[in-house]
Amino acid sequence: MNKNKDLFTVMGSEEVKFLMSDPNFCKNAILIDNKDMYNEYGTNTYLVRISWLNNKFNK
Repeated sequence: MNKNKDLFTVMGSEEVKFLMSDPNFCKNAILIDNKDMYNEYGTNTYLVRISWLNNKFNK
């Protein structure tokens, strides 16, 4: 396993709305638009970089 590989977590729109105002949000979150993932997770769902979340909340 490549330890340098970025890991992401799935977050819904209610969970990420407070993160969207952060200037680094766009660099660390991806709106799910893949058909298979969209069907599984629904609308307005994001993949958010776990390392960014950890750095943001563990200061």
